[in-house]
Amino acid sequence: KIIMHFMICPICFSKHLRYFFQKDSFKFYCCLDCNLVFVWPIPEDLTSIYGEDYFKLSNLDKGIGYIDYDQDRMAMRGIFIKYIKIIKQYNSGKKLLDIGAARGYFMKLAMERGWQVSGIEISQAAAGAGRDSKFDILIGDFKHLSINNKYDVITMWDVLEHVADPLGYIKAVNKNLEPGGIFAFTTVDRGSLWAKAWGK
Repeated sequence: KIIMHFMICPICFSKHLRYFFQKDSFKFYCCLDCNLVFVWPIPEDLTSIYGEDYFKLSNLDKGIGYIDYDQDRMAMRGIFIKYIKIIKQYNSGKKLLDIGAARGYFMKLAMERGWQVSGIEISQAAAGAGRDSKFDILIGDFKHLSINNKYDVITMWDVLEHVADPLGYIKAVNKNLEPGGIFAFTTVDRGSLWAKAWGK
């Protein structure tokens, strides 16, 4: 378990950083050496954030979460389908693991397109909702779970910028990939049109 008491880049450990933007109650900083964008301070216990209230309107009083997760996820449909198409171009396998699966919406779209999908979710409430919908979701922090299976594809959408040890997570992903497998992930892109529009 890595706990950083002073602000450094969690990838290259540089101290050359600058404030990037704020989303909800989270402040994001950018490393000027490797361009990583990450949350600071990094929560020591992610389960305390992604609890039942994270997916409810009541949690907006704390400056985090969703007004209506089930409604918001529909906006993700197009980009998730695009991700699946891109993945298929580079890997013809069938077994996929989605880390940070929430209630299983990406899993559902992948299953509809022929993938054998499992998920991991740190929020017990979200994972429980996904399980109620018959999705295979393991509850816990991926880095600290013992997973014996190998996967053709492992996905991680907007997760790495929230963890204290992204390199540790990437190494754990590598251990669970089949030879020639793909790690597909998204994180904050400081070169995006959105970032440029905000002058970042």
